[in-house]
Amino acid sequence: MVRTLAVGATLALVTSLALAPLALADDRIPRYAGTKGTITAWDESSSKVLEHRFCVKTRSTWDYVTCGHHVRDALKRRVCAVRGPGTYKYLYQVGDSKPYESTLLCR
Repeated sequence: MVRTLAVGATLALVTSLALAPLALADDRIPRYAGTKGTITAWDESSSKVLEHRFCVKTRSTWDYVTCGHHVRDALKRRVCAVRGPGTYKYLYQVGDSKPYESTLLCR
């Protein structure tokens, strides 16, 4: 549990740094992006990670629903703060499934 909290706190710190055009530091793709137990938001070309979170494991599966809410909320705050009002497209990936298109509306 302590290890999970430490990893979560470290990840929250890294993703909150909001560096240049919405990608994580150094434009490097996190090692665990797109793997089971994570949710990842990619730019439209799938080359940069916009937001990435590890999900909590409950019993025999991960809590993708709650994790997804956190990812979408954090992504919306970040994108709207940097880009302002408008509609923005990104790719949303749950676990190791295929990313699908999603849209973000900033008012």
